[in-house]
Amino acid sequence: TVMVKSYLRYKPAIDGCFGVVTSAGTGSSAFASIAFDPSGQLALAPALEAVAIWHIRNGTMVGKLHEESVVGVVTVLAISPDQRQVAAGYSDGKIRLWDLSNNQCLVALSGHASAVSCLSYNSTGSLLVSGSNDTHIIVWDVVAERGLFRYDIGIR
Repeated sequence: TVMVKSYLRYKPAIDGCFGVVTSAGTGSSAFASIAFDPSGQLALAPALEAVAIWHIRNGTMVGKLHEESVVGVVTVLAISPDQRQVAAGYSDGKIRLWDLSNNQCLVALSGHASAVSCLSYNSTGSLLVSGSNDTHIIVWDVVAERGLFRYDIGIR
C-alpha cells in the first residue's frame, strides 16, 4: 500500500506581501538588523543602500532613508535612546545618522575600512560605538560628530 499525505499549501497574496524586507547581513549574521520606531508601529529595515520604513499593520513601505551618493549597503541599525535618530552602518565602512522626524541625514561618519557589523548608543545618546569587519572598534562623539577612540581587536 502507498501512503499519501496531503499538505496545506500557502500561496502569498500579492497585496498582503512585504516583498523583500531586508538586506543580507554581514559576518555570522544571516540578516541585517531591524529596528522599531518609537511608536512601535513602524519597522526600519536595511534595504540595500537605503533604510526602508514599513508600516507593520498595513504591510506598506511608508518612507525611505536614502541619499543618492550612498554606495554601500546598510548592514546594521541602532535607534538612539531618545528615539529621535537612527544610526545606520554600511558595507563601505561609513555610518550615517538619520533624523527620524524628517528622514534627513544629519552626518556621515567615516572611520572604518570595511563593513560596519555592530552599533550601540550609550544611555544618554551622546556616544555611539561601532564595530567593523576591519577588526576596529570606534567610539564616536555624536554631538561633536567625530571619533574619540579607536581600538584594534585584530587577532595576531
